Amino acid sequence: MTGTLTPSQRLRRILNGQEADRPLYSAWGHFMNYADRNAKDFAKATIDFQLVNGFDFIKVMSNPFYLLEDMGIVLEPVRDYASCVSRSPDILTVPVAADWEKVRFPDVHQGAIAREIEAVKRIADYFQGDVPVLPSIFTPVMWIAYASIPSPEIDRCEREYGSYVPLLERYLTGNEKYARAAAERIAGFNQEFMEELLKAGASGFFYCTDVARDLWTSRDIFEEFEKKPDVRTLNAVREKSDFSLLHVCGEGRLLFDEVLEYPVDAFNWDDQMPGTPSFAELRKKTNKMLVGGLDRKADFAGDSREQIKEIIRKRIDAALEQGGRKIMISGGCAWDFDSAYKFFIWKEVMEEYMTYPVCEGTNE
Repeated sequence: MTGTLTPSQRLRRILNGQEADRPLYSAWGHFMNYADRNAKDFAKATIDFQLVNGFDFIKVMSNPFYLLEDMGIVLEPVRDYASCVSRSPDILTVPVAADWEKVRFPDVHQGAIAREIEAVKRIADYFQGDVPVLPSIFTPVMWIAYASIPSPEIDRCEREYGSYVPLLERYLTGNEKYARAAAERIAGFNQEFMEELLKAGASGFFYCTDVARDLWTSRDIFEEFEKKPDVRTLNAVREKSDFSLLHVCGEGRLLFDEVLEYPVDAFNWDDQMPGTPSFAELRKKTNKMLVGGLDRKADFAGDSREQIKEIIRKRIDAALEQGGRKIMISGGCAWDFDSAYKFFIWKEVMEEYMTYPVCEGTNE
């Protein structure tokens, strides 16, 4: 193999179990807080981020409330460049569960949703297939939580349990008639939106769940409200997608046995956090691509360039040893700005891997 591969070529080779010129890598975070509500600005900021870092896929870093923008949600002003977009603690899109029967969903050709599609088209048109473009999609029950549960209540539950799953479960089971219908409607909207994104040039999807946690009183509730709509939606766009990833957000005990059946090409989770499965553990259960390997909270700490490089090298070698060839180096979730300013060190390490064989392992 000679020459440098494009990210899309590199990804395809490794998905097919072939050698590549170096391991895959990518990263993302809440880096678009001043640009993400204007399609042109959002696309340019995303393109610039990719040109600087040279990642092997682009995670389109939308604000986490884009679906609700045209449904009446109020977004708080961004305090500074490092603050994630947040919603008003007082104003809900669906304040009463019965309102799910009459709430109007956005038109994919108008408003914030059209903006998201336009931004993806601009990004995809720029890279012309050389870099996979993965828009961010959130699960129906996540949208239900953001639309119906005040953020202070979610924050309190997360402080107590490490997740808002107990609060979400009470809402779903206490309003089952309305919540079940809402989940179905949102799943239908997600599918329509995803189909439009594929037409705009998306390669697949960064499909995110933050509720695949071992905190449900019954796995049947997770199955009915989360897994079934997710699988149905992902299957509907599977044949048109080149590469899709399931991001399992959260720390501690994750419901990986339940989500390994999702029709995606890769799994990403915080494998370096306490209580989460390692690459070695998950490799025993799946031959799909494993995405992670770095500790996003610690590996870029300090100001010693060589020390950071050595840490990254050790993490990459460990990930290759545990996961074989079919892996991608990344963090388990969003990186912070302090780390992002040091990504040039990470890029240098990846380029150094091109000078000697690194992909000798297999996944069989």
